[in-house]
Amino acid sequence: MYNYNIVKTHYDFAKNVSVRNPKLFKYNSTQTHTSYVKGKERIKTHTVRIKGKIGHKLVTIKENGRRKTSKKKLTMKEINCIRKCQFVPGLFKDCMDCLRN
Repeated sequence: MYNYNIVKTHYDFAKNVSVRNPKLFKYNSTQTHTSYVKGKERIKTHTVRIKGKIGHKLVTIKENGRRKTSKKKLTMKEINCIRKCQFVPGLFKDCMDCLRN
């Protein structure tokens, strides 16, 4: 009947940004989307974690007490865009495709 969307950003920060030494780079970001449809709650969480040159993107959907999770490695192109504070279109699209199938 009603569809409410609530978006919360827990934390979004980058520490020790160094172009010369990429091992010092640390980045964490978590976004939570909550929606209510016909009295049922659906929580979708997007998480990005980067430490040095290695990074992961994670999508978790919690619905009706069940949890589905998809975790993928970030490419170097995506990591460099995040380090430069640039928008990466379709970052979580492949994770969402894995959860739908």
